[in-house]
Amino acid sequence: DAGMTPGYVAALFDQYADRFDTHLVTALAYRGPQVVMAAVERACGLSGRPFRFQRACDLGCGTGLMAAAIRAHVSVIEGVDLSPAMVEKARRSGFYGEGQPVCGELLDTLDSAVDGQFDLLLAADVLVYLGELAPLFHAARRALAQGGIFAFTVQAQTGAGYALGADLRYHHSEAYLRSVAAECGLAVQVLEPCITRQDAGKPVQGLVVVLGQVSAGHGH
Repeated sequence: DAGMTPGYVAALFDQYADRFDTHLVTALAYRGPQVVMAAVERACGLSGRPFRFQRACDLGCGTGLMAAAIRAHVSVIEGVDLSPAMVEKARRSGFYGEGQPVCGELLDTLDSAVDGQFDLLLAADVLVYLGELAPLFHAARRALAQGGIFAFTVQAQTGAGYALGADLRYHHSEAYLRSVAAECGLAVQVLEPCITRQDAGKPVQGLVVVLGQVSAGHGH
């Protein structure tokens, strides 16, 4: 796998932590949290569940932009990020529960969660650092409570499967996302094109996805 090592990603974002928010929102016109939040709200409307969550986990939380966007709808937000500097900044935001977020890897965090611990999992502009998503989807399904949802963005891949782009970010296809979700027992509630950021002044084509726990009796 020619992707980025966790150490590389951590170091990259450590250097970036102080100017991260400004750079993202101004230079990159970043709106991942708004896109994810709108998709979550729509998924709730479609399934008739209230737009209100007990316990969320913000995967790859960065400095806390996703938590800032969704906090009015969640009782307790936990979070995890590879970068200690980002985690420190997110802790100071006051949007997370006590001792949160923590420094670590997404998969480790989900693997160590108790079954059904979260009713909302969020990953805004994070899965671009992961190629194969099946392990994460399996872990997410187990960590989600009945009726819980997993919302995230990816960069769109036009071909099949996924590929590492010239921008050193993974691009995932709609067909790949649908097949891995099905394989892992997650139902696709929302899957549509979106733009979460710009690169060199051009909009980056993405997908916003909301997956739900398949109700008992269906899937695996």
